[in-house]
Amino acid sequence: MTSVKPGASPVGFASIETLRIVDSGELRTFVDLLAHEVHACDVFARGFISAQICVSLDSTTVVRRSHWADESSYRAFLATARSRGSLSDCPGVHSLSVFEGAPKVGIEGPALGDTPGIVVVATRHLSGHESARAVLGLLTKSGEWKRRFPGFISATPYVSEDGKTFVNCPMWVDERAFDAWMADPRIAEARHEVVVQEAAPPDVVVCVLDEQIEASEASLHEGARR
Repeated sequence: MTSVKPGASPVGFASIETLRIVDSGELRTFVDLLAHEVHACDVFARGFISAQICVSLDSTTVVRRSHWADESSYRAFLATARSRGSLSDCPGVHSLSVFEGAPKVGIEGPALGDTPGIVVVATRHLSGHESARAVLGLLTKSGEWKRRFPGFISATPYVSEDGKTFVNCPMWVDERAFDAWMADPRIAEARHEVVVQEAAPPDVVVCVLDEQIEASEASLHEGARR
């Protein structure tokens, strides 16, 4: 996604919507609905940069991750365009959760720039800003070896305004690279360190990328004039 360059000074704002459905047979309907909303509205909005539509490996969950130039652009868009209530009330929707927060410094891997094959959305529930800083520190520390891991693209973390929700979105080129990553003993060690900071069990969704959507040229030019 073009809005956040891991390792660089983070800017902007993000929303991550996780839609869980009742019947996996209806998955395509909701994937197309979320993508249609972006193509019809978001791409023309001032401040919109890009979005990813991802589908869980078990076909029960759709994730839409959107990046915006700043929070004010995102809030202005919500006030005039998208209605989340209609989605959560749709028949066949088990639940809809929405994270809103700022991107933080991430990690670049050797496959940076490659098309993602696997995207993980890991949501961690913390006690506040102190815990968030601690988890960010652990992520930065782990970058010492992750930057060299074959098939790893990047990891972009986000933190909510109150510091109680931390979302990390790492990406790999394919499932083989992801499986190798998960089998590495350093991952288990890192988990033990993170658990100490958690106030509740994490929510982890393992996905494949369905569609990458970029802003229209018109909206990019409008944002440049601001």
